[in-house]
Amino acid sequence: MQRAPHNLAGFTASSDFPTLNPLQPGFAGGPEFGDVFVAALEIAGAAQFEVSVSPGSVTVSPGHSAGYSVTVNPTGAAFDEAVSLNCSGLPALAACAFAPSEVTPGTSPASSSLTVSTTASSSSSATSTFRFGGPSREDRISLALLVLGLTLGAVGLVRRGSHRSVRTSRSLLWTGVVTVMLAVYSGCGGEDSTGPTRSGTPSGTYTITIAGASTSLQQSTTVTLIVR
Repeated sequence: MQRAPHNLAGFTASSDFPTLNPLQPGFAGGPEFGDVFVAALEIAGAAQFEVSVSPGSVTVSPGHSAGYSVTVNPTGAAFDEAVSLNCSGLPALAACAFAPSEVTPGTSPASSSLTVSTTASSSSSATSTFRFGGPSREDRISLALLVLGLTLGAVGLVRRGSHRSVRTSRSLLWTGVVTVMLAVYSGCGGEDSTGPTRSGTPSGTYTITIAGASTSLQQSTTVTLIVR
């Protein structure tokens, strides 16, 4: 508590007022004025508070949090009003949280924990993308030889002229068609699980303002946040 000394002078008609002060005999004006007195008073200063934060600088990677200790110190006299804490100057995709967010110092320092959280870059949810790649050159050659062989076999059976031969040739042709379709389908791509990337808190050095506000007073200080 800070006090400022003040001198107070006056007169009194009290019969038992002390006369040890050396100024009293010289300034005594007799019964009509009474005795002179000089007194030293101490007047307390107005109640205020200050905000301090430690450490002054913290370095984090995107996606991690920075921790600070906030202290609200009463000055002048007991500060009995509630002080609400807040922050400003945060980088993009960052947030701050106080625990607690309001303190009442009274005659002793009051503390709060500040956490500044950042955001890491990330990919969005998987999206289905069906890609057509087609068979390779070797696969195309194999398919061509297979279809050619099936076709020649079917033609040979048809030339025999029997009903059973015709039916067998049709089966061979359908087998060739199905084989080609399966080969083409297997050349198609599958699901693409990589979506667009979302940026996180940008790298840089930021000055964050920590403020405390009551109904009658507001005080602030600054800290540094480094994102790498």
